[in-house]
Amino acid sequence: NGDIVYSVERSGGSTYVYRSTDRGNSWPLYTTINSTIDAEATPDPKDSNKLYIIEREKGIWIIDEGVATLRAAGDGLARENWPEGWNPLGLRSIAIDPSDTKVIYVGKRHWMGYLPTGVLRSMDGGRTFSNIVNNLGSNFNFEFLSVNPHNRYLYGVSAWGIWRLPPPP
Repeated sequence: NGDIVYSVERSGGSTYVYRSTDRGNSWPLYTTINSTIDAEATPDPKDSNKLYIIEREKGIWIIDEGVATLRAAGDGLARENWPEGWNPLGLRSIAIDPSDTKVIYVGKRHWMGYLPTGVLRSMDGGRTFSNIVNNLGSNFNFEFLSVNPHNRYLYGVSAWGIWRLPPPP
């Protein structure tokens, strides 16, 4: 639905999600999350009532009909194993497959020279994730992810170029 637009605002220790149903003419509050979210948001391509928001160190917020649910490390998102006992979640970007919205991709980020584990894919709407970079190594830091709606290939933009990863089997 092209009339629906989302806006995310951080203030104090909360994040406010606004949802316009009239192409941005009015912005009623959709939901409040008692956490300061500092990363990317993307709407579900098939369900205009659903929004996914990455919180780098906590997980993925799935907002459905105004109710926010957090998918965290214990829900299948792997923490990094960096030196000195630092184990951040390290999320950076998210993309939803428009052909099958149960397929969710999450890009991991590097920090202070530590390399991330790459790209994770969920085939079940975000309940479980697996790493899909296979033999490409861990030198991935996807700033942006996008799924081609025509062939379902995942495109990732990193400091090392643009990568194309195949769709699920």
